[in-house]
Amino acid sequence: MDSISLSSFDRMQARDVNNFAETIACEVVNKFYIVNAPWAVTALHGLVKAFMPEKFTRKLSFASGDGLGDTELVKKAGGEEQLKSLYAVRAGLVSKQIHSVKVYTEMLDTFADKDEQEIVTMLRSRFKDEFAKRKAEGRDYEPFFGDRALLRVVRGNNGCLGSAVNWFKRFLKRVEEHKLDSLIEDLTRRLDESGGVFGATSMLPYYDEIQEHSRLIFTAPRLSPKGDLVSYLPLGDHNRAGIIANVPWEHWARHVLGNVVLRSIECDRLSRTQNRLVRFIQIADMDGSGMGVSGLPS
Repeated sequence: MDSISLSSFDRMQARDVNNFAETIACEVVNKFYIVNAPWAVTALHGLVKAFMPEKFTRKLSFASGDGLGDTELVKKAGGEEQLKSLYAVRAGLVSKQIHSVKVYTEMLDTFADKDEQEIVTMLRSRFKDEFAKRKAEGRDYEPFFGDRALLRVVRGNNGCLGSAVNWFKRFLKRVEEHKLDSLIEDLTRRLDESGGVFGATSMLPYYDEIQEHSRLIFTAPRLSPKGDLVSYLPLGDHNRAGIIANVPWEHWARHVLGNVVLRSIECDRLSRTQNRLVRFIQIADMDGSGMGVSGLPS
């Protein structure tokens, strides 16, 4: 459970530390320099600026490499000698531990260990009446109410039973609000009738109305080397104006809900055959989308 604790740390850090710093103490920051950042992080800088308040992003600056060649940074840091002395205190604590700590995201495809199974059992017991009713009515759909599904809930809530219980309460409410039972049964039938293993966009509700305005390769023919599903979303073929003008909103909403439901069914079936929790890899292609640092075009 050490790895779960790492995720819990991040969650509590955001709740108890970051939120305080951003809402109460933000004006004590003059400039926030980031040095030795990986290329992928610096490449996202423009996207970050599009979604973060300007009062924060104007203080954020990425220096090239260690920043010793950045005149402004060196000056504000108190000179080159001081900046070098700051770097000298690095002890490499993370790199020393990186091989001894199992990163939580790397174990997300394994079935439950003993501790997780106990949490799954406790989660199920909190809703025993709901589970019993669904079982009696034949509505205890495995991809949503089976142990594998509950394990995903537990892991998605960092192994915290209380958070998992609250999540599942909201889930049950959404199931009733959106009449998901009928959608689950319909998409299960369509996948069964297809005779295949993979779902397809054509199985989703109102596909005929939507296909001319939004395209999606729901599942590519080949799995990832590990066995996960691969999906492709060309944002240049996601015409929001066309959807608004030609598709009733309730049809679009049902179509998107169907995407989530069908994916859950598909992943659960493959999980049984692969003896691991199968997930999916989403590739979003921005070519032709018109998206820039200010977001999607209106």
